[in-house]
Amino acid sequence: FFFSSRRRHTRSASVSWARRCVQETGKTTIAADPVMLEAKEKLTSTDAKFHIQALELIDSRLKDDQTNASLHFMKAQALNKLGRLQEALVSFNNSKGEGDELTRTSLENELLEKLYKAYDGGLCPESEIVSQAKIDQTEFNFFMKYIYWVKSKGADLDKVKLKYFTPSYRGIVANCDIKNGETIIAIPRKAIITLAMAKEGVIGAEIIKKNSDLIYPNNSILSSYVLTEMKKKSSEWENLIQAFPKSVANFPIFFTPAELKYLEGSHFISEIDILKDDMAKDYKTMCAAAPGFKAHTLNEFMTVRSLVNSRIFGTTIDGIENDSIVPYADMFNYKYECDMTQWTFSQEKQCFLVVAKEDIKKGEEIFVYYGNKPNWKFFIFYGFVLEDNAYDVTQFRVVFHPSDPLKELKETLFGFDNNPRILKVGPDTDSRRFQKLMSYMRYLVYTGDEAKLKAIKDDWDEKKKESEDVKAFKAQEIPILSLENELCALKSLREICKKQLEGYSSTLSEDLALLKNSAALDFNKKNSIIFRSSEKNILTFLMKVADTAMQYLSVKDVKFDSLVAENPKFAKYLESIQSLKKQLSHASQQQQGRILQLSLIHI
Repeated sequence: FFFSSRRRHTRSASVSWARRCVQETGKTTIAADPVMLEAKEKLTSTDAKFHIQALELIDSRLKDDQTNASLHFMKAQALNKLGRLQEALVSFNNSKGEGDELTRTSLENELLEKLYKAYDGGLCPESEIVSQAKIDQTEFNFFMKYIYWVKSKGADLDKVKLKYFTPSYRGIVANCDIKNGETIIAIPRKAIITLAMAKEGVIGAEIIKKNSDLIYPNNSILSSYVLTEMKKKSSEWENLIQAFPKSVANFPIFFTPAELKYLEGSHFISEIDILKDDMAKDYKTMCAAAPGFKAHTLNEFMTVRSLVNSRIFGTTIDGIENDSIVPYADMFNYKYECDMTQWTFSQEKQCFLVVAKEDIKKGEEIFVYYGNKPNWKFFIFYGFVLEDNAYDVTQFRVVFHPSDPLKELKETLFGFDNNPRILKVGPDTDSRRFQKLMSYMRYLVYTGDEAKLKAIKDDWDEKKKESEDVKAFKAQEIPILSLENELCALKSLREICKKQLEGYSSTLSEDLALLKNSAALDFNKKNSIIFRSSEKNILTFLMKVADTAMQYLSVKDVKFDSLVAENPKFAKYLESIQSLKKQLSHASQQQQGRILQLSLIHI
């Protein structure tokens, strides 16, 4: 009894002494703290009850000194001895380099070795990583360290696990049933790299100060920050940056000449060249604004720029739009038109949240959706494509025929400046894209009254004088001008499609045959074949639209109802032709002229 009372008195006095020490120095000195010396001694025992007592002593000190790395390191040692391995890793990450390198490495390896044995033997159902396919310990260790680094920042990941479905495919699965509206993960602000942070970095501040004109300002500045941190001997973002993919070979800007041949005939190659050129221009501008950036090569900048762009989340923080790199959140896989989740930054909680938009069952994979994007955007910015992408498009280059007598006037009105206009069109005649394409085609083949075009030009010039917002004339709203003009526009469209299809080194049927045996294709070749076959599908569809509409316009006694029934995908477009055809058939010659004149005025 006497010993117990004396011990309580001694500890109470020591606590008071430790608090004074923290107030005076800002840190508990373990070597001079009798309570911590007692805890240290207990950790040398083989008896678990002493380990529990040591943990209690350490926690009592952490209440007054939560950022003390030495205390967190001792706590990691205590938790390890008690077999509480996941908690031990969190404390280890909070110890911020405390202890000599040999001791730290030994403790970390011991923890990961124990966790891997439990994972591999199925003995650790609470493990952060689960698997249908075994992964090696190197991979396991890396992601365990990464996950516990995120947790050490205060992230809430309790409702999810990282799961390996195959050695090369992993995703995030629910660790419990999650209800619609519940938060799935919460990543605190201090774990996120933001654009605002990058703008205050060494390179970013110089670029902002000199008001440098960048083509991609946000992505380039954010990439400069990541690249600078990557080159540091010791960076607080080391764990996050190391979790980036080790290769960018799947991004088309890094394709070899042999791989680019897979895309031969596609206008997408010009998109690749444009992006490479834009990146080079931004790199040159950044080096001029901040000479220190020359320490990084163009290839390093392009690599990091591609990785950053493929992982950023759009957020609003402190009322300012931000591009943010959010750890763990970037490991959710994408699923086409999946409305399972949404993300946001909570100003109140100061956390990035991924929230459920539907009920999710335990063990179910959780996906995110980036929005409706065509394959060229997925390919060039994310390094993958989707099969059967309903939002896919192909490119058209709009150029005037060199023998067109109205070519010069049309170009002047159009604001071409001798440059072709690029249009992107998908397999949907009800879309704004198709309507825009046909509007341009009608303008291209127009052979009517030159005076009317001049009148339009004069009217547009007056509008430009009145407002700086009025730029070059855009022939985007031209309706069907006449049956003859529409027939010419369709013929021209068909010729463009035919010419583009002939430019590929393979046919659509050959591509589809290759995709049937896709297991024999490497990743880049498969993506390229999917990409070019989708373009060919769109071109083939547009040729069918042109052929069907020309048949209706050119051939007598064509049954319109049959055409619509056979081609429901472009029924509305056929109906718009029928509408004008009916107006003209019931009008006098004078009325017909008035109808066409009104159509042209609509430009």
